[in-house]
Amino acid sequence: MRINSTQLRWGVMLLLLAFHISLQAQENSSGTIRGRLLSSDNQPLTGCVVRIQSTLFQTVSDAEGYYTFGSLKPGRYVLLATKTGFNTVRQVAYVEENQINSTYFMLSPDVMEMEREVETGTFTNVSKFESSIGITTLSGKEMQALVPRSTGDLLNVIPGNFVDASAGEVGAQIFPRGLSTGQNNQLGFRYISLQEEGLPVMSSQLGFAVVDMFHRPDATIGRLEAIRGGTSSIITANAPGGVFNFISKTGGSSGRGLSS
Repeated sequence: MRINSTQLRWGVMLLLLAFHISLQAQENSSGTIRGRLLSSDNQPLTGCVVRIQSTLFQTVSDAEGYYTFGSLKPGRYVLLATKTGFNTVRQVAYVEENQINSTYFMLSPDVMEMEREVETGTFTNVSKFESSIGITTLSGKEMQALVPRSTGDLLNVIPGNFVDASAGEVGAQIFPRGLSTGQNNQLGFRYISLQEEGLPVMSSQLGFAVVDMFHRPDATIGRLEAIRGGTSSIITANAPGGVFNFISKTGGSSGRGLSS
């Protein structure tokens, strides 16, 4: 049986039409996941990252705490909701054809700050829970409660360090675990990187200018992040003993007192 050109053209057109109908059916057979993120006191959480596990899909909650994932194939999805200062929450959602799945999250405060992302000491931001290195975080209120006389007084509460702050407000000697600054008259920031916003206060220790001369633990500091061991020795020069990074407070749209 011979097929002429007209029959061939019609056959190709029918195949293309069937392929188009199949694609359209696949597009129509999708579902949506929508929901909202709330704090434990039922307040909307904005800026939360919601991602679908084992995929590249992620979104951020809006000003009212709402998020949406559209055009999802029917099936089972694992959603993770994260926000700095809150515990990560995991939810399972099932998507059906042309249906909207409503998945809500309630995040509780992370009291131990294990979900807080660390800004120095690693090449990519990771949470304290995920990190394999020693991390200590002091909040602004914790630092105020210590009533530190100097930067050395603050570093003395970081595990793994002994600080001799007998010289006064500046000139502290820091002895990280396993390392020595040398003789008793040697200055202390020899194997430590003291930083502000991830930048070293001084690149090296000088005999006539000590590092803590240029830093004060004042009311503008929001928190202290201490990273010891592991990547702290390679992420910045001369820091096998650790990185101590002071993060400043961020401004807001309204004024408030220092006590708050």
